[in-house]
Amino acid sequence: MQELVAWVNSTWMAAATNETLASPVVYRVPSSAIFDREECQGDNSYTITEVKNSQQATIGYDVTCTKDTAARRLAKFRA
Repeated sequence: MQELVAWVNSTWMAAATNETLASPVVYRVPSSAIFDREECQGDNSYTITEVKNSQQATIGYDVTCTKDTAARRLAKFRA
């Protein structure tokens, strides 16, 4: 239970420190619309790459994060 609580706390957007991560982290998320939230506006510390299947249909997005921001924490939760 302690591990679960620690993980949930690590996705809490309001606790983001804006510190640079030791290395970039990539999360595969189902929709880029998750960054429409007000907390994520103006955050330039991530890039979004569309992921397609063999039929060229979009199956998700890889979000590469470089800082501990609200957007990174939201991507972690969604992934």
